[in-house]
Amino acid sequence: MIHSPYITVFAGLFGSGKTNLAANYAMHLKRRGEEVVLLDMDVVNPLFRMSELSALLAEKGIAVITPSYAGTNIDIPALPCTMEGILQDAGKRRIVIDLGGDDIGATALWRYAGVIASAGYEMLYVYNCYRPFAQTAQEAHLGMMEIERAARLTFTHIAANPNLGEETTRETVLFAKRQTEALSRLSGLEVAFTAVMEGIPVSAEEVASSLFPIQILLNRAGALRPAG
Repeated sequence: MIHSPYITVFAGLFGSGKTNLAANYAMHLKRRGEEVVLLDMDVVNPLFRMSELSALLAEKGIAVITPSYAGTNIDIPALPCTMEGILQDAGKRRIVIDLGGDDIGATALWRYAGVIASAGYEMLYVYNCYRPFAQTAQEAHLGMMEIERAARLTFTHIAANPNLGEETTRETVLFAKRQTEALSRLSGLEVAFTAVMEGIPVSAEEVASSLFPIQILLNRAGALRPAG
């Protein structure tokens, strides 16, 4: 696992699992004893908004700042002005950002790019080769570059997330290793970790990276799952 001084951004293509991964990462930091705030900058996809997890994360002492109107039937969310103030005070806590899918969602970040770069950040490309438009390393790399252009920030690492929810198996995780390694070569970025659902019998040696155990906190219908 890597450990950025202040800000961690999770970005990737639609369906990559970045919202679930960002929530798991925020809980990981909290368990380490750090003060954490999670910024939901996903103004594109209403099905997986972090607002659905706000109560669960609040119980664990994690503040969640969500787009205005998130969780309502008004699908024109806007980023609250409090986000910029939180980013400017990044040295006081760890900040985790869940960014909207592909280049359209990434445009939400560019207005804060200067503040984020000054504070010190890591930006992880969440890669799930089982999702549309990311089944090859070439497709994933194209998406990565489009996000970078829109966000005006560059990725620092890859976060491999070869999960299929409850259908995930050991074979699911191991089969994705080849595409993840190919994306690493194309992009020149190291794999920060491979996210693996708790209970899947896979070792770090088998995936050639650190393992990050995760729980599935939100299903595709937006229903909460229990978190340990």
